[in-house]
Amino acid sequence: MPGRELPPRTLDDGHPVTRCGAAVPDAAGAATPAPAGPARPAAGEGEPAQPGTDAGRGYADVGRGGDGPPLFPDGDSEQWLRDVAELASDWFWQTDAELRYVWFSENVERITGIPRTWFYGKTRAEIAGPDNDPQTLAEHWQRVLRREPYRDFEFEIAGPHGPVWVRSNGRPLFDASGRFLGYRGTGRDITALKLVELSLRESERRYRELVELLPDAVVVHRDGVIRFANHRTAELLGHDGPARLIGTHVLDHVHPEDRVLVVERWRRLAGSGRVPPAEMRLVRADGTVVHVETRAVRTVYAGGPAVLVTARDIGERKAAERRLAWLAYHDVLTGLPNRRRLAAAMEETLRGSRGAALFLL
Repeated sequence: MPGRELPPRTLDDGHPVTRCGAAVPDAAGAATPAPAGPARPAAGEGEPAQPGTDAGRGYADVGRGGDGPPLFPDGDSEQWLRDVAELASDWFWQTDAELRYVWFSENVERITGIPRTWFYGKTRAEIAGPDNDPQTLAEHWQRVLRREPYRDFEFEIAGPHGPVWVRSNGRPLFDASGRFLGYRGTGRDITALKLVELSLRESERRYRELVELLPDAVVVHRDGVIRFANHRTAELLGHDGPARLIGTHVLDHVHPEDRVLVVERWRRLAGSGRVPPAEMRLVRADGTVVHVETRAVRTVYAGGPAVLVTARDIGERKAAERRLAWLAYHDVLTGLPNRRRLAAAMEETLRGSRGAALFLL
């Protein structure tokens, strides 16, 4: 059944209720020409916007729950909003049509240490710090130019006392005629969280650089599926780069006769968490075989259990061992079996043939 059309709602002073866009992340960059909006307060003016003005319109309507009773007695809405803004862990802000800040709740200074008057008259681009990701800022600015709401937009402020990282939500404001008035939203200080995140990224970067310098192949796999491999692994297996290995199964690179050994080592890792070094054969991309010595340990990768494996090419060592074994039983000059080889052959023959006699003349 078609609904009854309701008359436009107005504030007590007769102004129409401001229409806002849907909730979303905060606005971002340099100011651009926009339809003329209401005059903004001069920089340094710090009083919260009052109901009945473009800046305050919409806040005063919070207490009117649709057609139901108000959330607070008439006349207390302004104080109620002030109390909420002061007690909240987030702060509130608003810009004009040119995206310059015109209002902040008083608690922004308590939370960030930055006076709210410091923001007035500035755009987000003018206060952005050097560590912001340019692509993220560009994408955010395009959303703002489309007058879309946003959520959880993170950016760095180059504050007067040092950098402050903020997570912001914002929504566009329009008057009754659809004219864009600016943005209104909330902000949260995430500096401590961001510093931890940046520290972890830096540690990961240093770790990756160290891993790439190792002469050994390094692989991280979960349930046998490779999640990480360094460049040495790609070289060892004859691939163009580590990306060729990500997502492949470890057993696909193991010689068929050694796969049982690998599976058994996984079983022991899952139990005791430790396995001794082991020699095995890997199959390169061209089908050739390479002998390696591997070590493995349980680890955590990308928030889940995984296995860290290192592999060292022992092909030269195996070749040296074969050469030494050959030299022990052959003459260096002639390449013929030497007396030691002959004695070993005699002993083997005597063990295998009971009652046989061998005479040397």
